[in-house]
Amino acid sequence: MAVPFVQDWDVVQILGEGAYGEVRLLVNRKTEETVAVKVVDMSSHNDCLENVKKEVCVHKMLSHANIEYLHGVGITHRDIKPENILLDEKDILKISDFGLATVFRHRGRERLLSRVCGTLPYVAPELMSRVEFRAQAADAWACGIVLTAMLAGELPWDQPTESCQEYTDWLQKKTYTTPWKKISAMPLCLLTKILSHNPEERITIPDIKKHRWYSQTFKSGTEIKPHSILNCDERVQMSSSQPEPQALWEISGSILQTGAPQVSFSQPACPDHMLLGSQLLCTPGASQNSWQRLVRRMTRFFTTLNAEATSLALRETCISMGYTWKQSCNTQVTVSTMDRRNNKLIFMVYFLEMEQRILVDFRLSKGDGLEFKRHFVKIKQKLSDIIINQKISFPTS
Repeated sequence: MAVPFVQDWDVVQILGEGAYGEVRLLVNRKTEETVAVKVVDMSSHNDCLENVKKEVCVHKMLSHANIEYLHGVGITHRDIKPENILLDEKDILKISDFGLATVFRHRGRERLLSRVCGTLPYVAPELMSRVEFRAQAADAWACGIVLTAMLAGELPWDQPTESCQEYTDWLQKKTYTTPWKKISAMPLCLLTKILSHNPEERITIPDIKKHRWYSQTFKSGTEIKPHSILNCDERVQMSSSQPEPQALWEISGSILQTGAPQVSFSQPACPDHMLLGSQLLCTPGASQNSWQRLVRRMTRFFTTLNAEATSLALRETCISMGYTWKQSCNTQVTVSTMDRRNNKLIFMVYFLEMEQRILVDFRLSKGDGLEFKRHFVKIKQKLSDIIINQKISFPTS
């Protein structure tokens, strides 16, 4: 399918769905460059137009290779989570999806926020109490939850309220329970400062950068430091092509105006396991071989069977697990189910022939990314007898 407003680009497939539309994979028919494009249905939501305007304004204001930067230009992301953290072909970290981002500081004037938005396991407790809150402390909290998931392989709670037993245990300092018992003393010490219930007592980003664990070096093939993704030029530079933040400030709401808090949650998350993989490689296809053009994810495998037999084995497995199976063609299947929090989970399965073998590629269509990976692991375990246990290596040049 061709994109009518983008010349020479073809839609290959839908990569995922969100609250306002879907993300599609586009390939340039001349250069074979691949990009991910967010397509928004502006007729389905009353507030969609204003949100799109806000997201466009935020993107125009940003000009930086990494992060540690957003708060410096007065922008809060408000939906920091693993699904919105990407890695490029050089493993450089990027933050994506600014659909919930807003301006909290303009010309030295800072406003408190009241809109409750984000993803429940990652939101700060002050958002749940429906009181006005400071943007920076809420983003710092979300980073602490992401760090917990990276170190322990699971999220600590469904939401930070006293009705949640896991969160109550945290408030009572029961760090001998999961996931805290999986984390060593030094990073756990940092997490206790980041995940402080009182935002006024919560550690700030400048102080996080001074913490002993943050500044140490880890060695794993190449030298890696916890601060490497944040340790970049903090000087705020805004070129003449970037918009005056006043327009976005007005869209976001005046400091002097108050109203009923809005609630806008993105997709929920609560996994048993967390698998990390980098995202779409936005590099020219002409310079890549068939292996390099594979997205480096952990949700695919090769099988010992042909395409028809592979499809049959997967179908029987999915049906036995209670999934809904809908096959639209020989190479594509839609699988749907409900996750543990009773939210819809839909993923696509593609059967690709590569070098006389069948690659089974799973891609999330709708639902939580970490829940999707948990289900993928279960499916893979049940199909272990037909899976080729071969590690795919990707050239770095």
